[in-house]
Amino acid sequence: MTFSVTSVLLLTVLIFEIVAGILMLIGVYYLLTESTSSVAKVGLEFAAITLLMLLIGQRLAKDYASAMSLAVYFILTILGLYLLN
Repeated sequence: MTFSVTSVLLLTVLIFEIVAGILMLIGVYYLLTESTSSVAKVGLEFAAITLLMLLIGQRLAKDYASAMSLAVYFILTILGLYLLN
């Protein structure tokens, strides 16, 4: 069974996105019950890393319109990290 580079990168992005989503769900629970934001911060950091991976992929594919729309989500993620401090 051979995997192409694209398959490995897609699997990597998928794993990062799933981990970010799980961490954010747990983070929301901790924010509501214990008022701690450490897990939510880690989830947002994973989301920011995932968005950076997607942004780099869009730029390499020269799909600048999609990269521009992803940049908006990245800015919102960074704003969320700033507000949790």
